[in-house]
Amino acid sequence: LQGTYRLTSTDVVRRADGGALAAPGAPLGAGGSRVAQLELGALWDTRDNVFAPERGALVQLVGARADRLVWSQVGFWRGTLDARAYRAVGPRTVLAAQLFADAAAGDVPFDQLPQVGGATVLRGYLRGRWRDAVLGAAQVEVRQELPWRLGLVAWGGAGGVGPTLARAVDAPALLPTYGLGVRWMLLPRERASLRLDVARGRGATGLYVGFAEAF
Repeated sequence: LQGTYRLTSTDVVRRADGGALAAPGAPLGAGGSRVAQLELGALWDTRDNVFAPERGALVQLVGARADRLVWSQVGFWRGTLDARAYRAVGPRTVLAAQLFADAAAGDVPFDQLPQVGGATVLRGYLRGRWRDAVLGAAQVEVRQELPWRLGLVAWGGAGGVGPTLARAVDAPALLPTYGLGVRWMLLPRERASLRLDVARGRGATGLYVGFAEAF
């Protein structure tokens, strides 16, 4: 079990004329907000390695409540589910899979809504371009270890956002993601690598440099 208190203060210092934040009926948080949340989570982890698992699974469930009682200007609920599985399928070859869901309900500022994109889930999309009350995503990755501390990965997946989970994962609205990556084993004993990923999505491309695997 884990517990966290999280405080976020946001100021919007400039709004484009005619933009969504300056228009009548602008979303909640268009002028900034202060969000304080109490989080409670549970984690089940059987992975054989934190940085680059070859077998095992991870399931993490986190629930959060923003409330005026803990110094928040708004009140809402949020829940996140992250489920991953890993299996060796050949010599130095690992198959990894992930299901990810994120949902918020109540008076949610626009910058706190679940968002598509980033360096881990739904790579290839600019984070924040698509956002709504519910996000659902899935991805599968094949990881091949090579000589000289090198490695290659290839992945594919899809996901989306919407007012409900059914709308978020509705087939016509799904956003695909796929790509290739290169790994260099920085710390062989810990199996910790530097990664370079090139991701493609629907009309979008992303380049990501990071430490350890995406998930």
